[in-house]
Amino acid sequence: RPRTTFICLLLATWGYAGLSGAQPPVIRAAVQVTAFAFARWIGGKARLGNMLGAAAIVLFVMRSTNLQEVGVQLSFLAVGTIGLFASTTRASRKRDRLQAVIDETLPSWWLWWRWLRLKMGEMTYLSFWVTLFTCPLIWTNFHVISPIAIVLNVLISIPLTVALLSGLSTGLLGWLLPVGVLSGYVCGAALSVITVLVSWGHHVPAGHIWLPAPSLWWT
Repeated sequence: RPRTTFICLLLATWGYAGLSGAQPPVIRAAVQVTAFAFARWIGGKARLGNMLGAAAIVLFVMRSTNLQEVGVQLSFLAVGTIGLFASTTRASRKRDRLQAVIDETLPSWWLWWRWLRLKMGEMTYLSFWVTLFTCPLIWTNFHVISPIAIVLNVLISIPLTVALLSGLSTGLLGWLLPVGVLSGYVCGAALSVITVLVSWGHHVPAGHIWLPAPSLWWT
């Protein structure tokens, strides 16, 4: 039932937010999920701008300086960019009837391969725009420009998802010895893969460039 789904999402989301330390970017994500689930429950339409606005209000009420933190600003900017450009990827994914008939004659391995290529292309597309839109903020605060982030965002997406899910399983079911040990091991392995990928990206020639902040040039 919609009400039961809403309650389950609410408990899982805020439970995970509490387990992860309830940092401002986590609270932003939890408020967004709550607003989205509530809109679906009452039969309304969840708009990204409204959800981000609600998250900003909650963070401001919690502490007025939250919105001045770079991590919070990057979180809002990245999610807003994804929401802005995700609609174009959904539009390009639509198939006509003729293509659907042709797909029925193709082998399953070819359909899976095409699906993988499309997903990788969409993720690279979104990663490019997120990197581009967040570049000025990162450059100003950390004095670095990282083109390699476009590739790294795609590569770490799978181990990051595995780490998040196994971390949630460890926090909720850690008291079950076999489950807790297995999920903790999987989470650690996924984090190790992310570390290796980031280390590889760090050593890619011209993958990142250290530059003075733009404000220093103007002064």
